[in-house]
Amino acid sequence: MGYVNDVTSYMNQVAARALPDPPPIDELPAEVFTPRHARVFIDAAAPHTTMGSDLEGHTRFRFPKRAIYRVSRLFIHRQVMFNEATLGALRSLDFSVMKIEQKANRAATAMAAVEIALQDTVNDLETRIERLEETNAEAASELTDVKERLSELTRQVESR
Repeated sequence: MGYVNDVTSYMNQVAARALPDPPPIDELPAEVFTPRHARVFIDAAAPHTTMGSDLEGHTRFRFPKRAIYRVSRLFIHRQVMFNEATLGALRSLDFSVMKIEQKANRAATAMAAVEIALQDTVNDLETRIERLEETNAEAASELTDVKERLSELTRQVESR
């Protein structure tokens, strides 16, 4: 069991040297951590998924490294498959998050349009209510005038 822990510790040290240290998520403001931010880390990890199978022509000690890779392929081929599947899943998840973010933005835009339309409707109704109140006040005033006139006419008729 100690050997496995030593190997795991060594692999963690190698990974720590190979990959850039991501900033602690707790220290990042919420608006900084977006799908585009996650994609940066995914793209940084992508070259390491194949574990040395893609040695370029300008790599130092390319032939010894290629020989070591061919021997180690017996042991790491399943890990490479796992790494590639994990990377594909992360990219798919990132794409899904980006789509959800786009849908949320569209929903927010639609909601803002609905709020504007609703406010316009409320303003229109308030204007109509004010007009109706004014018309009602005018009608009440006319009704009062008509009642007074009717009272006068009634008095005149009674007095004769």
